[in-house]
Amino acid sequence: MKHFNIDLIAMVLLVVGGLNAGINAVFDYDTLGEVMNSNVSTVFYALVGLSAVYAIADRMGWVGSEG
Repeated sequence: MKHFNIDLIAMVLLVVGGLNAGINAVFDYDTLGEVMNSNVSTVFYALVGLSAVYAIADRMGWVGSEG
């Protein structure tokens, strides 16, 4: 099985979630809420939150790639 790069996945989730939050703040329009049903968007927002925690931990040096 091919190894997935968790850093890339976290970055993509953070970028998409951040853009959605910006659009929601400026235009009062929930882009992902319109595209997905409520259960899927709830899971997506939870994944964005976990990605943010991972990004903070990675930045602090608590987790990271060995190599």
